[in-house]
Amino acid sequence: MARLSTVGRVARSFRPIPARDSILLHLARDVRIGGYVADINDRTASNLVRFFGLMGPEIHADFGQTDWNQWWRLRYPRQAWSPVPQGWSRFGLVVTDDPGRVDCRYDAMWTLRYVLAPEPPGDPLAFHLPYQMSPMLLLSQGEPRGLERLRAAPRPIRILFAGSATKELYDRVDYLGERFGKQTRWAVLEHLRSRGNLIEVTSRGDLDRVIATGCSSGMVMVDSARVEVSPETWLELLASADFFFCPPGQIMPLCHNLVEAMAVGTIPLTNYPDWLSPPLVDGREALVFDTLESLDVAVGRALAMNRDDIARMRLAVSGYHDEHLDCRRVAERLAARRHEPLRLTITDEVFHRVEALPKIFSSDLRRE
Repeated sequence: MARLSTVGRVARSFRPIPARDSILLHLARDVRIGGYVADINDRTASNLVRFFGLMGPEIHADFGQTDWNQWWRLRYPRQAWSPVPQGWSRFGLVVTDDPGRVDCRYDAMWTLRYVLAPEPPGDPLAFHLPYQMSPMLLLSQGEPRGLERLRAAPRPIRILFAGSATKELYDRVDYLGERFGKQTRWAVLEHLRSRGNLIEVTSRGDLDRVIATGCSSGMVMVDSARVEVSPETWLELLASADFFFCPPGQIMPLCHNLVEAMAVGTIPLTNYPDWLSPPLVDGREALVFDTLESLDVAVGRALAMNRDDIARMRLAVSGYHDEHLDCRRVAERLAARRHEPLRLTITDEVFHRVEALPKIFSSDLRRE
């Protein structure tokens, strides 16, 4: 038995030879500025795996030497997670953020670059991979199902905000204000509190009662630090409202809850419409504000909007999601351009944190 066990261990140590048309997802980035180390963000990595895992061919993911390489749990058909010996392997397509480190043979290569907001169109070979839902949401329930049912669900709440809203995490003026010119999440919520437009629920029981009785006179706030909403019921909660308030995230404006809200047809009320590609249009797929005064106007528009106009906007929101944010649709477009030398971009928030470090560290920037 010991001999068989040893043979089994040896057999498992051999890595599979990739299929001729397989894809190698090779992420080699390791940026150091002073004593700060930035590896690719886990959310970015999981999004990349989703896109390429849905293209069809076998995926071999090589994320290099990372401490957090745990996203093998996001499984897709024909996906292999053990890095293969690249030197003598051949792939149909290589997707990499560092072409100089790729030592395998391949038929086509796509280069990947980490960016902030989507860049202006113009390059025919440029392709921006849209921001996606929270990976923790996807880990809990897999690819979203039943979106049409959620889009048609009753909407007892007119405006909803749900998520984290602590001052320590969401009042980063050094990032959101000075760098991006946006009001922080904490600032806009404090403003709404001062105006009496915010109805805060303090328990799951309170939330259930609001959903049962409805609320059309103000914004319902569900602070995740006080009211727990499980990943399994998160999309249902978003689908209970006509509008979802989408203020910025911690260190950049774009936040995954906007994508999740649009997936179920809930209209975003936001101050970063230009962080999607193409940008959201005020009055069509979103209600937009930039100052505290225009926030009051946007909230008033949402509260006063009639059902026909809400239905029209909900249809536009759902259509935008399906065309520009749905992972399967994006994967189909990528697969159709497989043999073109595409230049991909994707938002990576940890990279932004490195970029925002004091300039004194810039001379220490190096790739390893």
